[in-house]
Amino acid sequence: MSSIVFWAGVIGAWLVGSSYSQTLDPIEDMCARWDHQSVVKNNVLYIDGGVETFDYNGGRILGYNQWLIRVDMSDSWDWKTNISDRRIEKTQNSGTGTYPPSLARGALFQGPQNDTKIYTYGGTAVMANQSFPGWVQPEVETYTLWSYDTSGQNWQQYDVTSGSPRRPNYGAHAEAPALGLAFFLNGQLDQGSSIVTKDWWKNTTEYLDGLIIVDTVQQTTRNASTKSLGSPRVGGGLQYIENISSNGILVALGGMRSAGARTENSTNGVLIDFTTVGITDDFVGNGDVTWYNQTTTGDIPPARVDFCITAVSASDNSSYNIYLYGGYDPINSTMYDDIYVLSLPSFTWTKLFGPGESARYGHTCHLVGKRQMLTVGGSLDAKAYAIETTAAPLNLSSLQCDWEEKGVAIYDMSTLEWGSVFNAYKVAYQVPQKLFAVIGGTGDGKATMTAPANGFAQAAISTMFNPPPTTSAASSTASNSASNETNTGAIAGGVVGGVAGLALIVGAVFWALRSKKRQKRHDPNAPEMDHEATRQEMESALPPRELLVDERPSEVGAHKEPVEMDAYSKPTEMDAAHEHPVELPGDQR
Repeated sequence: MSSIVFWAGVIGAWLVGSSYSQTLDPIEDMCARWDHQSVVKNNVLYIDGGVETFDYNGGRILGYNQWLIRVDMSDSWDWKTNISDRRIEKTQNSGTGTYPPSLARGALFQGPQNDTKIYTYGGTAVMANQSFPGWVQPEVETYTLWSYDTSGQNWQQYDVTSGSPRRPNYGAHAEAPALGLAFFLNGQLDQGSSIVTKDWWKNTTEYLDGLIIVDTVQQTTRNASTKSLGSPRVGGGLQYIENISSNGILVALGGMRSAGARTENSTNGVLIDFTTVGITDDFVGNGDVTWYNQTTTGDIPPARVDFCITAVSASDNSSYNIYLYGGYDPINSTMYDDIYVLSLPSFTWTKLFGPGESARYGHTCHLVGKRQMLTVGGSLDAKAYAIETTAAPLNLSSLQCDWEEKGVAIYDMSTLEWGSVFNAYKVAYQVPQKLFAVIGGTGDGKATMTAPANGFAQAAISTMFNPPPTTSAASSTASNSASNETNTGAIAGGVVGGVAGLALIVGAVFWALRSKKRQKRHDPNAPEMDHEATRQEMESALPPRELLVDERPSEVGAHKEPVEMDAYSKPTEMDAAHEHPVELPGDQR
């Protein structure tokens, strides 16, 4: 009898699961979504994976997002009325028959601009509810890199174990699309990482060293040492900023390090404060990456994990501003709803917003429409932190749903206002008054703080922001281009003058010969002319037909130092006539 009851329960649970697995919609039934991956490419926001709670038939279900979600960013919208979002089914890789995974705490990369694919890397299986329909146990780590072709709508997997044999999650990540490179800093292994770790004790983690550098052109990876940055971290931020140094820079900030406990988990680490950040420009090539630690000053935010960052520069590149939003302190169980900005090259922190009333963590954010920060998802409950691996029993009805019902919000980084409206036609970014009151300058830039208050920690950091003048091929090209007109005129003048001089000499010789002939005819005692000597004399009198190397016309002003071209190009601003000021006031967030 007991066995009958048992199997009846199993079949009943399966039937219930099957019924809602066919109808659960990650958009329409979403209560909250966090620890997902997202990226913006070609005016489209893509959201992959993540933990999700669903509201269905009056009940609350804990699971994960098994779809790729697409949000149109090509035109303005208000998430309350006319946002355009839809789900994309994950289909088999036609070459292998394998389905792409749906994971949490990984990374989604846009890839090169001329590539129609987006790339997902790393992540962990959500272990919290293994009875969730479609749940798949952790798999082998062979294929930690996948791509989705946004044009052909097909998936492809890549074996990158030779460069990165493990599947990391919860690491900081960034991308340099113009270089075809993406980055995943440190991270961890846990129960959901692979078939090898699936039997680990719940909430057990192992920190991973290294910076995984993903070549999105060749679909390969390599692991560069991060020893110079310090011990491995999780839950931090990594920001790529171009137009600094030769290839741009990476800035690492915040997160949590191991405390050296015998058994590590999601709450017994040591938070990394924001008084110091790591910086490097040494990530192109095949060697290790050298990091430098730079101290910061100003209104420094409290230490935390699971925040999001995005960056925007002043129009004249006199300041590069990294906006940091939200996050969580797992040691003290404190959530944050605030915004701080780290301005480079002064490495100064400025607080712009908070505390607010919608603290969250596990969200992502992106720069969209020139000056708006798009925030995506996030959990509003501290008790749901690290649920991917803790699988702690929860009263699901007590978990909050995201009041931003589409899981997105908009923050204007110039006016400092929250709203529900994305404006695709906003004018270019202006440094907010709160910010330039600290770093100097105006809304257009012109920052007067161009170095840290206590100086650069290393000469190498100063050189990144203040490269010495060079005589490289680029500088020579610029110099040659600038003086090309002058050289052409000088050469043309020399040629004309030479021809005229030659004509005069030939005429003079010819006149002399005629005079000698006349003299001979009238003087019978005169000796006969030596024709060979005359030819040699004539040739020696003529100028050479080709200038010697050391006699070619020199460049005008060659004694002056080469002038280096401005490395910073001011972004083109859209016509202000296209602006549609429809963003809601900040008090309606």
